[in-house]
Amino acid sequence: MHLSWQRGFGESFIDQRYSRRHVLNFDRGLQPAGSPSPLRDVNESGVAERLAKTRAIKAQSKAVARATASICNAEGACFGGTSGHVGFVHTLSVVPLPMSDASAVDPEELFIASLSSCHMLWFLSLAARRGRVVDHYEDQATGTLARDAQGRTAMTVVTLRPQVRWGGTQAPDAAAMQALHQTAHDACFIANSVHTDVRCEPRL
Repeated sequence: MHLSWQRGFGESFIDQRYSRRHVLNFDRGLQPAGSPSPLRDVNESGVAERLAKTRAIKAQSKAVARATASICNAEGACFGGTSGHVGFVHTLSVVPLPMSDASAVDPEELFIASLSSCHMLWFLSLAARRGRVVDHYEDQATGTLARDAQGRTAMTVVTLRPQVRWGGTQAPDAAAMQALHQTAHDACFIANSVHTDVRCEPRL
């Protein structure tokens, strides 16, 4: 899954009136547009108060086993292996062909996309509030479907690999950018709603 956002021509960005529309580019050529809900009204308040709880949950999730898995039906037939899909690591096949459609976006990809999109939206908002201008943002996110510590099939790891191109003369250094990503991660509604080990590995 590849996510891409571009600052619009003439947009100030730091006034918070930039377009949040972005493109979610899945393998097989599907390119749905992404956007925050038009009815959502959120701000940065309360982020700091949630940090301890959020980090505690994430610390627990990091103990999850990384084993590959397979799914077996009632007749004992098992389906496993690794998919060749770009941007998403399948460690098992949930529904084998021809009962599934390889040309469609699957729920696991949408799950990765929601984490990637939510993280980006918070990152852009935080950057704008700090007077940092972002010209371009993209993310090569991946995920792993495997058995968790309880032996259940789950999205155990999602890794975000965002790359940011800054505008103006106020580009942050590596430490400041990492801090922005960390705050965006702690604020992300989707990351706070799951036990998946969500990792952020910015590409500089």
